Amino acid sequence: MDFVTVDFETANSSRSSACSIGIVEVSQGKIVFEQEWLINPDQHFDPINISIHNITPAMVKGQPTFQELWPTLLPFFENKSIVAHNASFDMSVLRYCLDHALLHYPAFEYYCTYLLSKKILTHLPSHKLNVISNHYGITFNHHDALEDARATANVLLKLLEQEQQLSPSELAKAYGYQIGQMYAGGYTSFSGSTVKKKKSKSTPANTKSNVSTIAPTVDNTSESLLIDVSTLKHDSTVPPIPTSDSIIQNNLISTTTNESVAGLMAGQKIAISSKLSSSQLLIEIDWNVDHANIDLDATAFLLYANEQCKSDSDCIFYGQPDTATGSVSYSKLRTNKAQFKVNLAKLSFEVQKIAFALTIYQEDEQQYHFSEVSEIHIRLIDPIIGKELAHFEAGQDLTKETAIVLGEMYLHKSDWKFNPIGKGFFGGLQALCEGFGLEVTEK
Repeated sequence: MDFVTVDFETANSSRSSACSIGIVEVSQGKIVFEQEWLINPDQHFDPINISIHNITPAMVKGQPTFQELWPTLLPFFENKSIVAHNASFDMSVLRYCLDHALLHYPAFEYYCTYLLSKKILTHLPSHKLNVISNHYGITFNHHDALEDARATANVLLKLLEQEQQLSPSELAKAYGYQIGQMYAGGYTSFSGSTVKKKKSKSTPANTKSNVSTIAPTVDNTSESLLIDVSTLKHDSTVPPIPTSDSIIQNNLISTTTNESVAGLMAGQKIAISSKLSSSQLLIEIDWNVDHANIDLDATAFLLYANEQCKSDSDCIFYGQPDTATGSVSYSKLRTNKAQFKVNLAKLSFEVQKIAFALTIYQEDEQQYHFSEVSEIHIRLIDPIIGKELAHFEAGQDLTKETAIVLGEMYLHKSDWKFNPIGKGFFGGLQALCEGFGLEVTEK
């Protein structure tokens, strides 16, 4: 039972803005070392981040930067078993900080207590660190880096004891998870359940959060267009899940190959056109929610040279599921899964980008936000051969936002590419419409 738990706090929505790190080392099932370091991110602090972790710019003044601190931190990572709660967030902070400082990736394997607990503690209503800690009688001060790292260590020790496993790797393998790895030049995620243990119905959980306060940019020089808010009337009826025959007929195809696909990071652009067997592309978006009453919908915005829509027909969503030419069409497969069928050959030559977003329906009335939504994925699939080309997980750093732009397709020298974004916004669908040049009016 030897491992090291890690927790980062960030100054703002940027993953490279680490302002503190907590590390706890466990040897033979006992905590043998723990420490927290403040980090000067050389970046601004968002007020909402300060309200979460109570770290201020004055507190990090004179503290080492990540680059300066890294020689001290490296021995805790190199060739170790690293554990974090919602590891996708903490490992991405580490990667971004290393990239920003032009430092090499260390070699280690890593594990996620959030994902493990979802498989093991299926009876819990949520799998936040504080909920799991409370279940085990572990007390701590949430969103303090050292306290979170210590709580994560104690949670893992409890899970290992409960499941009678001797190491994180044995526990992960028992539940079919692929062990995460970081290595020189890259990483593989802790993910993918290939072995299903008998379990009761589980409730999706939340993720750790930071926030973006930047709203979509509105081009005031472009003509404002009107969308009658009455057309945004929500259709909560979800069509039946297609049978295998109808899936083939309608190109509603999920990946059918076991071939490894690219797990993208924000900003990691990839080519699309060259990977497709035809002009057709399937975009699948799925998510989990903490509460059954949270209703989300996906939207595609067709954008032109000024990165704005030209008319309300360029907004494809539940109230307007198709373009006139059939170039983009929307459908909701389940309450937590939507898809867009894109025919590149039918797109107007003037369309330069297609942005894909996810929003919370009636966010003002329902008072829900993206801290209550987890495991948000956007997947690019070749529908003709059923091959997943790439996927991107987003939203781990969101708090009070009610909309997220997951990514965008864009045209570059006659080739379509995909840029994963994962940026959150306030104001729901209306804010995004306005940001993309569509004025939403109420009747």
